[in-house]
Amino acid sequence: MRNYNSLEKVFEQDGFIYIKEFMSSQEMDELEMHVLRFIQDIVPTLSNKEAMYEDYKIQETLKQIGNLEVYEPFFADLLSRPKFVGLAEVLLQDAVIPQFAQYFSKPPGIGKPTPPHQDGYYFCLVPNEALTVWIPLDDMDEENGALHYVKGSHKHGVLPHAASHVLGFSQGIKEGRKTELGEEVTCQVQRGDCLIHH
Repeated sequence: MRNYNSLEKVFEQDGFIYIKEFMSSQEMDELEMHVLRFIQDIVPTLSNKEAMYEDYKIQETLKQIGNLEVYEPFFADLLSRPKFVGLAEVLLQDAVIPQFAQYFSKPPGIGKPTPPHQDGYYFCLVPNEALTVWIPLDDMDEENGALHYVKGSHKHGVLPHAASHVLGFSQGIKEGRKTELGEEVTCQVQRGDCLIHH
Protein backbone atom coordinates (compact mmCIF):
# COMPACT_ATOMS: atom_id res chain seq x y z
CA MET A 1 0.00 0.00 0.00
CA ARG A 2 1.21 3.51 -0.80
CA ASN A 3 2.15 5.97 1.92
CA TYR A 4 -0.62 8.57 2.06
CA ASN A 5 0.54 10.42 5.18
CA SER A 6 1.71 13.39 3.09
CA LEU A 7 -1.85 13.87 1.80
CA GLU A 8 -3.38 14.23 5.26
CA LYS A 9 -2.54 17.95 5.54
CA VAL A 10 -3.84 18.72 2.06
CA PHE A 11 -7.07 16.88 2.83
CA GLU A 12 -7.43 18.71 6.15
CA GLN A 13 -6.82 22.08 4.50
CA ASP A 14 -8.75 21.72 1.22
CA GLY A 15 -11.32 19.05 2.06
CA PHE A 16 -10.41 16.93 -0.96
CA ILE A 17 -7.44 15.23 -2.58
CA TYR A 18 -6.64 13.72 -5.97
CA ILE A 19 -4.62 10.52 -6.40
CA LYS A 20 -3.49 9.64 -9.90
CA GLU A 21 -3.58 5.95 -10.94
CA PHE A 22 -5.04 4.84 -7.62
CA MET A 23 -6.46 1.72 -9.30
CA SER A 24 -4.42 -0.45 -11.66
CA SER A 25 -5.68 -1.30 -15.15
CA GLN A 26 -6.40 -4.83 -13.95
CA GLU A 27 -8.39 -3.55 -10.95
CA MET A 28 -10.36 -1.22 -13.20
CA ASP A 29 -11.14 -4.01 -15.67
CA GLU A 30 -12.37 -6.17 -12.78
CA LEU A 31 -14.45 -3.31 -11.36
CA GLU A 32 -16.03 -2.47 -14.70
CA MET A 33 -16.83 -6.14 -15.38
CA HIS A 34 -18.70 -6.37 -12.06
CA VAL A 35 -20.49 -3.06 -12.65
CA LEU A 36 -21.67 -4.14 -16.11
CA ARG A 37 -22.79 -7.52 -14.78
CA PHE A 38 -24.62 -5.78 -11.92
CA ILE A 39 -26.43 -3.49 -14.39
CA GLN A 40 -27.40 -6.42 -16.57
CA ASP A 41 -28.40 -8.97 -13.94
CA ILE A 42 -29.38 -7.14 -10.76
CA VAL A 43 -30.58 -3.65 -11.72
CA PRO A 44 -33.75 -4.98 -13.43
CA THR A 45 -34.79 -6.48 -10.06
CA LEU A 46 -34.30 -3.26 -8.06
CA SER A 47 -36.87 -0.68 -7.02
CA ASN A 48 -36.94 2.87 -8.39
CA LYS A 49 -35.29 4.04 -5.14
CA GLU A 50 -32.27 1.77 -5.57
CA ALA A 51 -31.85 2.18 -9.34
CA MET A 52 -32.73 5.61 -10.70
CA TYR A 53 -33.14 6.52 -14.36
CA GLU A 54 -33.48 9.89 -16.06
CA ASP A 55 -36.27 8.18 -18.01
CA TYR A 56 -37.50 4.92 -16.51
CA LYS A 57 -38.67 3.77 -19.96
CA ILE A 58 -35.16 4.03 -21.45
CA GLN A 59 -32.59 1.61 -20.02
CA GLU A 60 -29.65 3.66 -21.32
CA THR A 61 -30.59 6.55 -19.02
CA LEU A 62 -29.57 4.72 -15.83
CA LYS A 63 -28.27 7.45 -13.53
CA GLN A 64 -27.65 6.04 -10.07
CA ILE A 65 -27.52 2.76 -8.14
CA GLY A 66 -27.38 2.71 -4.36
CA ASN A 67 -25.96 0.10 -1.98
CA LEU A 68 -24.32 -2.23 -4.50
CA GLU A 69 -22.68 -4.11 -1.61
CA VAL A 70 -26.08 -5.34 -0.38
CA TYR A 71 -26.69 -7.27 -3.60
CA GLU A 72 -23.22 -8.27 -4.78
CA PRO A 73 -20.41 -9.63 -2.53
CA PHE A 74 -17.71 -8.16 -4.81
CA PHE A 75 -18.69 -4.63 -3.77
CA ALA A 76 -18.82 -5.53 -0.08
CA ASP A 77 -15.29 -6.89 -0.44
CA LEU A 78 -14.20 -3.81 -2.38
CA LEU A 79 -15.32 -1.50 0.42
CA SER A 80 -13.23 -3.37 3.00
CA ARG A 81 -10.01 -3.63 0.97
CA PRO A 82 -6.96 -2.26 2.81
CA LYS A 83 -6.19 0.25 0.05
CA PHE A 84 -9.54 1.99 0.73
CA VAL A 85 -9.78 1.50 4.49
CA GLY A 86 -6.10 2.38 5.05
CA LEU A 87 -6.39 5.57 3.03
CA ALA A 88 -9.58 6.60 4.84
CA GLU A 89 -7.99 5.98 8.25
CA VAL A 90 -4.99 8.14 7.36
CA LEU A 91 -7.15 10.99 6.11
CA LEU A 92 -9.68 10.91 8.97
CA GLN A 93 -7.07 10.02 11.60
CA ASP A 94 -9.37 7.44 13.12
CA ALA A 95 -10.75 3.94 12.62
CA VAL A 96 -13.35 3.82 9.86
CA ILE A 97 -16.47 1.80 9.11
CA PRO A 98 -17.08 1.36 5.37
CA GLN A 99 -20.70 2.21 4.60
CA PHE A 100 -21.86 1.74 1.02
CA ALA A 101 -20.89 1.57 -2.65
CA GLN A 102 -22.80 3.61 -5.24
CA TYR A 103 -22.74 3.93 -9.00
CA PHE A 104 -23.33 7.23 -10.78
CA SER A 105 -23.70 7.83 -14.50
CA LYS A 106 -24.34 10.98 -16.48
CA PRO A 107 -26.20 9.91 -19.64
CA PRO A 108 -25.42 12.34 -22.49
CA GLY A 109 -28.04 14.77 -23.70
CA ILE A 110 -30.54 14.21 -20.90
CA GLY A 111 -30.98 15.22 -17.29
CA LYS A 112 -29.89 18.11 -15.12
CA PRO A 113 -26.48 19.01 -13.71
CA THR A 114 -25.72 17.77 -10.20
CA PRO A 115 -26.41 20.68 -7.82
CA PRO A 116 -23.65 21.94 -5.52
CA HIS A 117 -24.10 19.94 -2.33
CA GLN A 118 -22.38 18.36 0.65
CA ASP A 119 -22.53 14.59 1.04
CA GLY A 120 -22.71 15.12 4.80
CA TYR A 121 -26.14 16.70 4.38
CA TYR A 122 -27.41 13.37 3.07
CA PHE A 123 -25.40 11.18 5.46
CA CYS A 124 -26.82 12.80 8.63
CA LEU A 125 -23.97 11.47 10.79
CA VAL A 126 -23.22 12.60 14.34
CA PRO A 127 -20.44 13.55 14.49
CA ASN A 128 -20.31 14.40 10.78
CA GLU A 129 -16.93 12.78 10.08
CA ALA A 130 -16.84 10.84 6.84
CA LEU A 131 -15.35 10.86 3.38
CA THR A 132 -16.32 9.78 -0.10
CA VAL A 133 -13.93 7.90 -2.39
CA TRP A 134 -14.84 8.54 -6.04
CA ILE A 135 -13.32 6.47 -8.86
CA PRO A 136 -14.15 7.27 -12.50
CA LEU A 137 -14.76 4.43 -14.94
CA ASP A 138 -14.15 6.94 -17.78
CA ASP A 139 -11.91 9.96 -18.24
CA MET A 140 -13.77 13.01 -16.91
CA ASP A 141 -13.44 16.61 -18.08
CA GLU A 142 -15.58 19.74 -18.28
CA GLU A 143 -17.56 18.26 -21.18
CA ASN A 144 -18.68 15.04 -19.51
CA GLY A 145 -19.11 15.67 -15.83
CA ALA A 146 -15.93 16.66 -13.99
CA LEU A 147 -16.36 17.18 -10.26
CA HIS A 148 -16.01 20.66 -8.78
CA TYR A 149 -14.95 21.41 -5.22
CA VAL A 150 -14.70 24.56 -3.16
CA LYS A 151 -11.44 24.51 -1.21
CA GLY A 152 -11.93 24.55 2.54
CA SER A 153 -15.73 24.49 2.39
CA HIS A 154 -15.80 21.44 4.68
CA LYS A 155 -14.63 23.68 7.53
CA HIS A 156 -17.97 25.52 7.49
CA GLY A 157 -19.91 22.46 8.66
CA VAL A 158 -23.11 21.30 7.02
CA LEU A 159 -24.57 24.28 5.18
CA PRO A 160 -28.25 25.04 4.58
CA HIS A 161 -29.62 23.08 1.62
CA ALA A 162 -32.87 23.44 -0.29
CA ALA A 163 -34.86 21.36 -2.75
CA SER A 164 -33.06 21.08 -6.10
CA HIS A 165 -35.62 19.05 -8.10
CA VAL A 166 -32.75 16.91 -9.45
CA LEU A 167 -33.21 13.13 -9.46
CA GLY A 168 -30.79 11.46 -7.03
CA PHE A 169 -29.64 14.82 -5.61
CA SER A 170 -32.82 16.22 -4.14
CA GLN A 171 -31.00 18.86 -2.09
CA GLY A 172 -28.45 21.50 -3.05
CA ILE A 173 -26.63 24.27 -1.20
CA LYS A 174 -28.82 27.36 -1.06
CA GLU A 175 -28.04 29.95 -3.71
CA GLY A 176 -25.72 32.74 -2.63
CA ARG A 177 -23.66 30.66 -0.20
CA LYS A 178 -21.29 28.94 -2.66
CA THR A 179 -19.37 32.07 -3.67
CA GLU A 180 -18.70 32.97 -0.03
CA LEU A 181 -16.90 29.75 0.78
CA GLY A 182 -13.66 29.84 -1.18
CA GLU A 183 -11.95 28.99 -4.45
CA GLU A 184 -13.74 26.59 -6.80
CA VAL A 185 -11.56 23.89 -8.36
CA THR A 186 -12.46 21.69 -11.34
CA CYS A 187 -11.00 18.18 -11.10
CA GLN A 188 -10.34 16.56 -14.46
CA VAL A 189 -9.47 12.92 -13.89
CA GLN A 190 -8.74 9.77 -15.82
CA ARG A 191 -10.07 6.24 -15.51
CA GLY A 192 -8.61 4.65 -12.37
CA ASP A 193 -7.68 7.92 -10.69
CA CYS A 194 -9.27 8.73 -7.36
CA LEU A 195 -10.91 11.77 -5.79
CA ILE A 196 -11.58 11.77 -2.07
CA HIS A 197 -13.67 14.44 -0.41
CA HIS A 198 -14.66 15.16 3.17
